[in-house]
Amino acid sequence: DNNNNIVVIDSYNHRIQIFDDQGNHIRSFGRYGTTGGDMYSPQAIVIDHNNDILLCDTYNNRVQKYDIRGRFIRSYGEDDRQGYKFKTPHAITVDRLNNIIVGDYNEDKVTIIN
Repeated sequence: DNNNNIVVIDSYNHRIQIFDDQGNHIRSFGRYGTTGGDMYSPQAIVIDHNNDILLCDTYNNRVQKYDIRGRFIRSYGEDDRQGYKFKTPHAITVDRLNNIIVGDYNEDKVTIIN
């Protein structure tokens, strides 16, 4: 993140952990579930230019966005009114314009969210 903290996926515990640059635990957030903010085996993560956390919530077939404190902002995917659909998203990054780029394993496609 912007403070040199390390943000780590803990897939099998359905959570994100944040450590300082010395490896000290700062916070964890997330839990198993299917509602907005819950996770089911997240597989990829990136910090965007606004210092928000974006992750592939792989087995919920969506991308989720949280602020750096772990507060849920929104999701993109199954119930998204903008029409984004995923089936096991596995890769995520952001470009220089802060567009979200998602690689979807089972759909064999790349989706750009702007």
